[in-house]
Parts: sequence; structure tokens; C-alpha cells
Amino acid sequence: MKQKIFNAIMGSLLLLIPCIGLAVNQLRAVRVSSASHPTRVVMELSQTPQYNIFTLNKPFRVVIDVKNTQLKTSLKGLAKKNRLIKKIRTSKTKQKVLRVVLDLQRRAKPKAFVLQQSGHHPTRLIIDLASAHKSAPVFKAVSAKALQFKPVSTLNLPSSFRDILVVIDPGHGGKDPGATGARGSHEKHIVLSISKALQKEINQQPHMQAILTRHSDYYLSLRQRLRFARKHKADVFIAIHADAYRGRAAQGASVFMLSQRGATSEAARWLAERENRSALVGGLNLGARGSQLRSVLIDLSQTSTNALSMKLASAILQSLDSITQLHHSRVERAGFVVLKSPDIPSILVETGFLSNQQEEAKLRTPVYQQKVAQAIWQGLKRYFYQHPPAGTWLSAKLRGTQYVVKRGDSLSRIASKFKLSLQRVQTSNRLRGTMIHPGQRLLIPPA
Repeated sequence: MKQKIFNAIMGSLLLLIPCIGLAVNQLRAVRVSSASHPTRVVMELSQTPQYNIFTLNKPFRVVIDVKNTQLKTSLKGLAKKNRLIKKIRTSKTKQKVLRVVLDLQRRAKPKAFVLQQSGHHPTRLIIDLASAHKSAPVFKAVSAKALQFKPVSTLNLPSSFRDILVVIDPGHGGKDPGATGARGSHEKHIVLSISKALQKEINQQPHMQAILTRHSDYYLSLRQRLRFARKHKADVFIAIHADAYRGRAAQGASVFMLSQRGATSEAARWLAERENRSALVGGLNLGARGSQLRSVLIDLSQTSTNALSMKLASAILQSLDSITQLHHSRVERAGFVVLKSPDIPSILVETGFLSNQQEEAKLRTPVYQQKVAQAIWQGLKRYFYQHPPAGTWLSAKLRGTQYVVKRGDSLSRIASKFKLSLQRVQTSNRLRGTMIHPGQRLLIPPA
């Protein structure tokens, strides 16, 4: 009898084993945005997806296979009035894979990436669809000679290179409205609109991606904003704010970076104190830890990051100078907590003074908000052109990259793969002949 009970229990356990660790993912929502190029499809899921994406022709389709996933939403009407996507449909394959098919009006090149769950935002699989027949946008580097920078080619670069990632932080939110203007304008709403416009500018560029720390009106502590940037391994962090001051005559934009020895002016110190106090609004008491945080700000060694932050801040300040008056004609330094990441170039942009009625009126308008966003983007673009982050497509295109020789490689084959002349590869690596060996590292110059 005991043996029968034991066998029954063991049989039940064996039936359960295949289910352990195989929790079914759920596709809970799908959104389609075609307001900008490229068209974007956002799939919200209950957990990080395992997916494969490919294209089919005649007719043109993009197929996304997501393993171990159930459809928990309706796809009806999602492609209505969309100029690229005719229809979105799903099916189940024999391997228990949810297949999402995008029927297209014309050929498109998909680019997919995953944004992990953060705060109020679920895990998202993002698919950007760039029309293949359209030429990619051209970067125009801001310089005295108005140099033109062609978009990065994907034809001769390995797939291991990553996109540049910018984290944009709209200040305040939720319980913390930030500055309030004479007409009742809240800083938290204005900076969110500017941040979304800036995100759109960046996301239109090939091999660049921008994400926001908050997408609507809710509170995030200063520490949460820092953790967000570090979690997503941002290449740069840009905090967007709108100012207020005791006197209503104060006006103009400012750009701040972290100060290691304290603020450079009395106004900068006052502003830094006000922004840091906003953490108290969300219930986080920094009183007991204030001296420790101040000590970290003073003692934090971030020479290299500070140098890049200064270059980023200077480029953006120069761009803002072309569209508005500057409150400070130089980059200011202050102890803003959100700028404390030791390895992420970080700046804070004060877009203007809500305490000034004329400036408040401008900042309230979508046209001027877009103008500010474009100016910030121009400065950011110039910074990336001059200081492309290591490991990115842009860095590989502008500065070259390394290639590890594999068994069976020849120098002529490697040169052909990267569309370079044999002589150029030889010259870049100071090679007298064509002899190479597995494991050897070669410098591949920009094409």
C-alpha cells in the first residue's frame, strides 16, 4: 500500500517537472505608432520574451515569433489608417510559439529591442519598421564648417555593435510639481512635453535610442532616476527642468554638470538645494544621510566622466544659445543628485524661468517646446559625432574597430568582408605581408 502511494506521488511530481521554470509569457497589449519615422510597434509582455524576427516577400511581411507566449489582447483595428502596416494577425506554431505577422504595404527593415520592466512600465518588445525604399535621415554635425555626417551603414559592420542609448529625465512629477508659473504652469508638465519631443528627435536617427525615466505624471525619487540610467546602461543622462527664482526678471536657459567642490555661484547653490529637497516630497527622508551624500558628491572620483559631461554640456549650451537667451553664458556646476552617476556623462538643462511671465508663455507652447528639444538634440548630436561611445555602431564607423582573426581567415577575405582594400588593412596594422594567425587582433579602419 505504501509503495502504491509513493508511486502515485512520484508520478504526479514527474508530471509537474516540465512546468517548472516554464511560466507562460503573456502578450497583454500591442500599440502601433506611425507619427514619426520609423513606424513603431510596441508589444507589452508579462516577462522578458525569447523572440525571433524575420521578413518575407511577395507579399511583404514581418514575422515575430515569441516563445511560450499567449495572446491576451485584441489586435482588431490596430493597423487602421496606418500607411505601412495593412494588418496585424497571429497564429500558434507547433512549437508553442506565438507568431505575430505584420502584413505590410511595402518592404521594410525591422529593428527590435527589449525594454525591461521599470516602475509603472511593463516589459516591452519594440519593433521599429523603416521603409526600405526611403533613404535614412542624414546627421548634420554642428560645426563651423557645417560638416555632413552620413548615417552608419549596416552593410559592413558586425551585428555585435550596439545602438547609442540616451536616458532623458523629465524632472519632478506626481506629488512634486516643481516650479509653478504666474499663470499656473507646472514644471512637471512642461518638461515632460519637451522630453517627449527630444525622445522623438533621437529615435528618428539610425542606431540611436532614447528612453524616458517617466512617461506621465507620477513621482520618481532622485535615486530611482539614477538607478534607471544605470540599469539601462545609458551612454548619457540628460535631466530636463524649467526654473523659478525669487525675482521675476530672471530669464534664460542654463546647463549644469556635477560640481565636485560645490556650486560655482550663489544661484547655482540655491537651485541645487531646491532640486535635492524634492526627494522629501515622495516620503524619502534624506536628513539622516545628508552629510554622507554630500561627502560622496565631494569625494567621488569621476575625472573622465566629468570631462565628457563638460563637453556634452558645452555642446548643448552652444545650441541653446542659438534659440534663446542664456541665463549663464558658461556651463554651471552644482551638486544635483541626479548627476551623480560616476560613469555616465550627465547634465541638467534648465530650459527657462517659469517665474518670468514672458518665458512662461513661451514654454507653454508646443512650438517652442519642440524648438528647445531640437536645440538640445543638435548639441547632443555634435557631442556624439566628436565622442562616439565605445562599442557602438557610430564609434565603429568613425573610429574603426577590432577584429579577431578566426581559423580559415585570410587578410584578403577580411578586407573584402569590411569592403576595404588589402593595402589599407595592411597599413592600419603595420603589416609587411599578408601572414596572419588565429587569435590575432586586427584594427579595422572606418570604411
